[in-house]
Amino acid sequence: MKKGIISAEHMKERSAFAALALSLAATGLGQMYNGELARGAAFLLLRVMAVALIPVTMFSGGEGSLVRPVAALLALSAVVALASIVEAAWCAARRESVPLARYHRVPWYLAFGFASWLLTGLSLASLVPLLGLARAEDSRMEPSFAQGETVLVSWYRGKTLVPGDVVLVERGGATRMGRVVALPGDTVRAREGSVQVNGAALPAGVLSDDQAEALGVVNGETLFYESNGGRRYAVYAKPESMSAAPDAKNMRELPGGRYLLACDNRLEENCFDEIEKSAVIAKVEGVVIGNYWRRMLFGGFVR
Repeated sequence: MKKGIISAEHMKERSAFAALALSLAATGLGQMYNGELARGAAFLLLRVMAVALIPVTMFSGGEGSLVRPVAALLALSAVVALASIVEAAWCAARRESVPLARYHRVPWYLAFGFASWLLTGLSLASLVPLLGLARAEDSRMEPSFAQGETVLVSWYRGKTLVPGDVVLVERGGATRMGRVVALPGDTVRAREGSVQVNGAALPAGVLSDDQAEALGVVNGETLFYESNGGRRYAVYAKPESMSAAPDAKNMRELPGGRYLLACDNRLEENCFDEIEKSAVIAKVEGVVIGNYWRRMLFGGFVR
C-alpha cells in the first residue's frame, strides 16, 4: 500500500494543450514535458540535420540546380517540427499522467528550450553566407527567369563556371543576370542572337507545346531551346538567327579569365557581354517565387 502511495505521488497529469504550446515554443520541448526526453532530442537533431545537409549538398560537386534540394531539405525540417508538435499533443492526450523526472523542472525546460533555439538558429545562420535571394529586375533572362520573379542564388559554389550556368554579375554598382555561353580560351562569334563557339553554332531546336506551357509562355515562332554544356534552356530569338550557318569570319578568342555571357531573351539589344570572373558575385540556382505556379522551384533548364 505504501509503495502505491509513493508511486502516485510521483505521477503528474499531462495537458495536451501544454504539450502543444511547449512544442511550438521549441522543438522537442513537448516530448520532454511528456517524459520522453530522448525522443524530444531526436526530433530536435533531425530538424537541425535536415538544414545542416544543405551546405553538404552545395559542396557535393554537382552542376545541377540547388533550388529543389534546398526546398526539399527546408521542407523536411519544417515537417519534423510539425511532427514534433502533433506527436507531443497526441501523447499527452492519451496519457493520464507520466512519472516525474529530475528534468521536469523550470530550469531544465529553459535549458532545453535554449539549446533547441541555439541549434536551430545556428543551422539556419550557416546558410546566410552561402545562399540568398535576388530579383529578376528586367526581361533580359526571359523565358527562363521572368521579370519580377524571386530567385535563389548561391554566393559560393566552387571556383569553376561551366557553360549554361546563370550568374549574378555586379558592374558599376548594378547587378544583373546572364548565362555563361563560352569560357576563357574559346573562340566565339556572337551576333544577332546566335552564338558560335569554337567554330560551331550551339545546338538549338524548337520547344514542344508542353514545354512552353511548363514555362508559362506561349509557344511562338521566337521560342527555342539552346543546348550548352549538356544542358538545355529556353531562349527567345529571331528564327533566322537560330538557323544561320556557321561563319568562320570575325571569330575571336576569349582571353584568360574572361567569360562570354548572354541573355536568354536574344530579342533584347546588347544581349552579349564579356566579363571578368571577379564580376560574378553569385550563381542563380532557380526560381523560388514565380509568376506562374508551374514555375515555382524551376531550375532554369528544360528537358
